[in-house]
Amino acid sequence: MGTLIWLFGRGASIACGLSWTVPAAWASLPREERVAHIRETLCAEMNAPAVDTSPYSELLTVLGFRTAPGWRHRFVTTNWDGLLEREVNKRTPKSARRGSSPVTCFTSTAP
Repeated sequence: MGTLIWLFGRGASIACGLSWTVPAAWASLPREERVAHIRETLCAEMNAPAVDTSPYSELLTVLGFRTAPGWRHRFVTTNWDGLLEREVNKRTPKSARRGSSPVTCFTSTAP
């Protein structure tokens, strides 16, 4: 029985089609303003049609079938995007969720 800790960096987001980076011009903005711009833009980029979270989905599917009883997985990411969280949340009841990404995006599914 134990816990496996997974650390994901930028490559995981790029594999999902999210290659956006903070524009260099934003470096001179005050921190709060820069963070607000990052959050707003990142939310839009995460919901772009080109973003496909299937790499995370496939990993979670494999782990779901191949993890021995008594073992669990913890996921840590250096990314501000919520792509991993999105896929984990699809498989986790709301009552069992803990924490959240620094970027929270709400999108409408209405036509």
